[in-house]
Amino acid sequence: MYDRLGDLLKETLESGILPHTEESIQTEMKSVPPDVKEAFKLLGVDSLSSPEECLKAYRTKLKRYHPDNNSDNPIVQKVAAQKTRELIKIYKIIRQWFGS
Repeated sequence: MYDRLGDLLKETLESGILPHTEESIQTEMKSVPPDVKEAFKLLGVDSLSSPEECLKAYRTKLKRYHPDNNSDNPIVQKVAAQKTRELIKIYKIIRQWFGS
């Protein structure tokens, strides 16, 4: 069983043949836990994204929402701090999914 749908797609492309049916690919997609699917969605990346793409998206959003970059208004800074904490939790979920 493949850990990620991306591994399945990579193997398929490298082999030059399509060893899996659409039904088996759909089964692989269903094996992704809902919290991981939501984490990919909130990070703004596709579930087939590489760890490097996820890290880039994480860093981009982290820079945008970091409290130090939003220090002009205390209310905005508080919201930014909450968003930063959420991003950290989201990225931890994705790192666990990739096994790193």
